[in-house]
Amino acid sequence: MPDSLAENSGIPGKPRFKVGQKVRFSFYNRETAEREYLYGEVYIVDAYGTFMSSGPPSYDIYVVNSKYPEGCLYKHVPESRVDTECIDR
Repeated sequence: MPDSLAENSGIPGKPRFKVGQKVRFSFYNRETAEREYLYGEVYIVDAYGTFMSSGPPSYDIYVVNSKYPEGCLYKHVPESRVDTECIDR
């Protein structure tokens, strides 16, 4: 089953999301071997990729939920894994 979040890989220098925007993102959980979706707020925008991997934008996203009640920062989330399909959480 294709992941709808991976359809748009992003354009370097033209990020789709801004700091403070609420977003949903997906990631692969190594413990469960499943794709998971989390909701959070964009904390940092890397408009031209990161470190030695210049390319599509990526984001650092701050998540607060029952698993991380004090918050957790997910770093370098590729734009292809982020969307705004988000309910206020």
